[in-house]
Amino acid sequence: MLKKSLSSKNIILALCLIVYLALGLRLFPSYGIHWDDPVHRTIGGVTYRFLGDLAGGQSSDPQVLGMPRLSEFAAKDYGVLFETPAFAIERLLKLNDSRDQFLLRHLLTFFCSLLGVIAIYLLASRRYQNWQLGLLAAIFLVISPRFFADSFYNTKDLVFMAIFTMSVNTMLLFSQRQNKKMAFIHGLMTAFAVDVRILGILIFADTLFLLAFQMIKKEAGIRKFLLPVLIYISTTVFFTIACFPYLWEDPFKFFQVFGTMARFPWNHEVLYFGEFVRATNLPWHYIPAWIGITTPVFYLFLFIFGASVTLAIIFKNRFKLWSNYAEMQDVVFLAIFVLPIVIVIVLHSVLYDGWRHLYFIYPAFLLVSLRGFVFLRDHFFIKKISRTIFYLLTFGTLSYYAYWIRTNHPYQSTFFNIFAGSEKQYRFDIDYWGVGNRRALEKLLEMDSRPQIKIFPVSYTQLDYSFMVLSENVRYRIALAKSEEDADYILTNYRNVPYAKDQQLLAKYPIYLQIKVDSEPIITIYKVK
Repeated sequence: MLKKSLSSKNIILALCLIVYLALGLRLFPSYGIHWDDPVHRTIGGVTYRFLGDLAGGQSSDPQVLGMPRLSEFAAKDYGVLFETPAFAIERLLKLNDSRDQFLLRHLLTFFCSLLGVIAIYLLASRRYQNWQLGLLAAIFLVISPRFFADSFYNTKDLVFMAIFTMSVNTMLLFSQRQNKKMAFIHGLMTAFAVDVRILGILIFADTLFLLAFQMIKKEAGIRKFLLPVLIYISTTVFFTIACFPYLWEDPFKFFQVFGTMARFPWNHEVLYFGEFVRATNLPWHYIPAWIGITTPVFYLFLFIFGASVTLAIIFKNRFKLWSNYAEMQDVVFLAIFVLPIVIVIVLHSVLYDGWRHLYFIYPAFLLVSLRGFVFLRDHFFIKKISRTIFYLLTFGTLSYYAYWIRTNHPYQSTFFNIFAGSEKQYRFDIDYWGVGNRRALEKLLEMDSRPQIKIFPVSYTQLDYSFMVLSENVRYRIALAKSEEDADYILTNYRNVPYAKDQQLLAKYPIYLQIKVDSEPIITIYKVK
């Protein structure tokens, strides 16, 4: 019976993995280039060139020679653990067309995001000693519209979310098995997280705090902890520097990098509930509100119950916080979600583009939501009939979100829930990265067969980046106009376009093409001539 059960488990998990992989391989070419994609490719290329020069073999590859030198590059303090290998694979495959280069980056981003899905499965299945609940947590993550889309192109936040979740996994294993092997593995994962994004230092702080609290609670003696902790710290420091060439000359530059990222010098405006607000002067509720309007309502509902149960356990245990390993995991998940939000509020950190900078806390949010699911199942839906209804409700809700993802492909990153209200294009930055521009341009080229057309963006969007991922046989047909009067068409994705300006466009030009999500426009193209 046990062998049969294990076999069924493995078959189901393997099928889920195969289906998700097949889906990813089919969908990854669908998405456009986001605003930062070319910059981050360059970040990888700069480090690749630096390593090649350091090895004494100067490259003759024009794609490499076209990269700035590390010493002359302004963005050299960004993490390169994903970017440099991605650029190296691109050059190994000799991809010289921009479309091929960025599609490769999107495929690699999907593979990295898949590791995050696996990591949340491992965390949930270990917490409940139940692989079905682990699979449910993974499904929660996959069927999250914004994260589904970003998992194909967001080399910054989704790659970091994946590596951060993996490091939370090794942190909890290390707290359970305080041995030299786990100390090394977790130190390596922590370093990888830091070298993707400097915020990975949070997992280092979390680990030391967790181990210190375990010592205070006498869950293990100081002697048992001492050597593994030293191995963990030294492994983290060594590999953080080893995988970050910018630090080789002076490792203490790390603190400079951390200071820059903590107070990032971005002074533009964001659209927040219909008002333009400086990113340096955001209200304290900016992040909580964005989480509240862009997360599926079902997950928010479950989170309220999960957080309440965990807080009740903390109050019950008082200063001990937890009484067993299961409770400790619940406390860790809630803390990983809440504390970064508190930190950015207290520090008045510069944030923009919604809450993507804190996407790495979303798996912890879902794990707290899963706690709510288990609590409701075990306390409110005890009888067989009521539990069946609860399962059907969960299945129906997840099916709805999956249907929404399918229906609104490839614009899932513009998902808002019912709390966002209507006319969102005038209230929030929707397609802030301009990912949807590519599909809008492709539709425009299909509708207008002229040999060449000129288009002018009136919104704050890097439209020419989208040209780079168009098919080579149509790319030459479209060009950027210098002004509205010089253009054949005007495009807006509503970013930094006030309501009054949009009304002027509506009055002046006819709408030629409009892309809508939930019956509301996210991109509009006006015909000038």
